[in-house]
Amino acid sequence: MKTFILQLKLLVLCCTSALSQNTSINQLDSLGKKHGKWEVYLTHQWKVVPDSVDAKYLRYTHYDHGTNLYLFGEWAVRFLKLTHDGSKETLVNGLKVMNGKYTWTTRSGRVISTHELKDGHYVLYEDFKTDGRLHTKIDYTQKLWEQPHTYKMTTWDRKGREEYFFHEKTKTKGWIAYQAVTQPDSISSKVLKISGDTVFTLDRWFYYGKLYNEVEKVYFKGKGKGFFDGMFHGKYLAWYGNGNREHEGNYRFGQLETGWQSWEIDGTFRILVNLLPFQ
Repeated sequence: MKTFILQLKLLVLCCTSALSQNTSINQLDSLGKKHGKWEVYLTHQWKVVPDSVDAKYLRYTHYDHGTNLYLFGEWAVRFLKLTHDGSKETLVNGLKVMNGKYTWTTRSGRVISTHELKDGHYVLYEDFKTDGRLHTKIDYTQKLWEQPHTYKMTTWDRKGREEYFFHEKTKTKGWIAYQAVTQPDSISSKVLKISGDTVFTLDRWFYYGKLYNEVEKVYFKGKGKGFFDGMFHGKYLAWYGNGNREHEGNYRFGQLETGWQSWEIDGTFRILVNLLPFQ
């Protein structure tokens, strides 16, 4: 009898756990808009379908009150070939939860795009130009100031010039692709010295409540009552959201004086230059 009761409790616990997991996805907000984690159903050619009836694959996305935060075009092209690296794909209601690296190629073997997922969630996306060079790279592990559902998107133009953005939710425009140079949430300024009509300050810029820039500037009084915009004069420091140093340099009246050093987000030294970084 005790064994039966124990088995019954375990069964109820399992059912409750499964119900809790199911109710945490595919939810609507008070206005009837998709919000939170949602399932995405795809056919064998990755055509997105509304339900699991004709689907073969399953992955996940996230919505913010109706806005899909992980947009991807369909890859349902009959002339492309899909290969998988063999990573284990678990089954949920008969659908393969996407896991590992997937590669779309032409019949001749030219790589069109690669998709890396972990347990149904995107980790890395890349697509390529006809000459094999990268065109777009989206790294979902690179977060903007450690904020959830932000990611880094890098693009390359015809000349190979690189430009990158972060996808994030702004206060006024909602979720957008935001250029890497961010506007501070707040700025604190401390007067270091006043010499005649010249003011020397230490400015600290904050983003998501974290210090990301500390710069010394100099301001000159103009013909009116106000001061001209300051120029860099003294130290310039910048940090990533995880606290690692991003840039370090020193200026003298707007001119780089002692070189410019930069690091990757993991702390790896990247470059030393002797040119103005924002000229």
